Amino acid sequence: LAAGAIFSGFWAMGEVLLTDQLWTAFILGLIPGTAVLLLAKATRGQVGCGDGWEIMIMGNLLGWVDCLLGLGIALLGIFLISAVLLLLRKVKGNSRIPFVPFLCMGTMIVTVFRLAGASI
Repeated sequence: LAAGAIFSGFWAMGEVLLTDQLWTAFILGLIPGTAVLLLAKATRGQVGCGDGWEIMIMGNLLGWVDCLLGLGIALLGIFLISAVLLLLRKVKGNSRIPFVPFLCMGTMIVTVFRLAGASI
């Protein structure tokens, strides 16, 4: 996670320095992850810090629009899985489900659509 954060930070700074991307785009990419890190602090660990760092990496690599889109897909995915598991009584209301796999799924879906040239 630390290596990914360092790599994505250098990647985003390289885009700012080597292309015409603005610093505001770099800063906007950090906002969703920073918000989740603050949420993790406020909820005393109910939301994991690793999720915040992963979202920060997504923001650096994808940009803030695609990061929020991937986050939305991840939230939809974990909602659907959680609802099904609760309805089937496979988990209780206080069970923990890792969120990072859903973030990876959201990132992959956004990336595949962008590479295919599709507009989401």
